[in-house]
Amino acid sequence: MIKEIDQNLQAFVAANLFKTGGRLFPLPQSCGIFARFCPPETIPVLSVFPSVFYGNHTGNNCALTDAAIHLSMTTYPKSPKEMTRGMLYFPRMLDKIRLHARGELHEDYHENLGAVHAADGVCCNFLRIHYRDLVDRVKQGGTDEEILEWCFEKGRRLNDGDLFVWNGFASKLGWRDSVTPRLEKRKREAGIADRAEICTIPDLIDFDEGRSQ
Repeated sequence: MIKEIDQNLQAFVAANLFKTGGRLFPLPQSCGIFARFCPPETIPVLSVFPSVFYGNHTGNNCALTDAAIHLSMTTYPKSPKEMTRGMLYFPRMLDKIRLHARGELHEDYHENLGAVHAADGVCCNFLRIHYRDLVDRVKQGGTDEEILEWCFEKGRRLNDGDLFVWNGFASKLGWRDSVTPRLEKRKREAGIADRAEICTIPDLIDFDEGRSQ
């Protein structure tokens, strides 16, 4: 089977490895697949031929299932480092809501959607709005800027000092704080414990989602 392989993936394919969600999975040498590398905002995805991955691919003796590779996950939410009107993380929170509403957000993200002690919940608390109300507002449509203005009207309007405090928290989460042990554990699991430049949760997310190497 002919392979469509972007140069950025050649090294992985040559080693019979495929990267998805920051994890590496071996691909049997007998498994012929189409591989394609999407733009930075998306993950590498495997083929438009789902029969290759569900059940046995008898022609090449390849048995891969979605338990091994996140087949349904063709795009990641925006980076936690993106801003709306000077506010970090807000675009990512809205992007997750939109992706989830379209059925395009992978289940790995579902548990923390709007969770009180996760980033969504902390962000909503800082804005003094309820996550369920935010979801309803996002589903009505509008730009990130318009929805943030709605948050200011329904909750509280952030001033420059508030943004300074929020951005300091959002940008440094995992650096010398209570989340540091979790960050270090995830780095060890990903085999990047020696990557000193990945020192915050946003750094790790960008690495895990393919926006940084």
